[in-house]
Amino acid sequence: MSNLTDEKERKVTAVCGKHIRQLRELYDYSQEQLAEYLCCSEETIQKIERGVQSVKYWRLIRICDLFNVSLDYLLRDFDSSDLQTVPSYVVKLFQEADETEFEILSRHMINASQTINLIRSLKEKIPSSKPEED
Repeated sequence: MSNLTDEKERKVTAVCGKHIRQLRELYDYSQEQLAEYLCCSEETIQKIERGVQSVKYWRLIRICDLFNVSLDYLLRDFDSSDLQTVPSYVVKLFQEADETEFEILSRHMINASQTINLIRSLKEKIPSSKPEED
């Protein structure tokens, strides 16, 4: 059973490192600059980005603040197309919401839209690691 947990932890660590590297490059930060911001060594940033070292919780929060992303974005590997369709249960939530709930739901939808746009811009700015076919 602990093997499964370790496998899940490795996957989350790898996804988190990939997203941190993409964000760092998108915002044109060096590993040294990010390390200074997070009070750690450049070697630690290298290990995090390679997915061989996890990130302390307080550093994750600082990264989210720096790059204006959610913790969910950093830790989950998802396809932005999954976020583009509105499930029927979400529509129902909006239909049944009172004014306060409607405003809260609207803010969440705006955040989801911003996440989609960030992912799209990352995909455009960071070249694919797949080799081009002839």
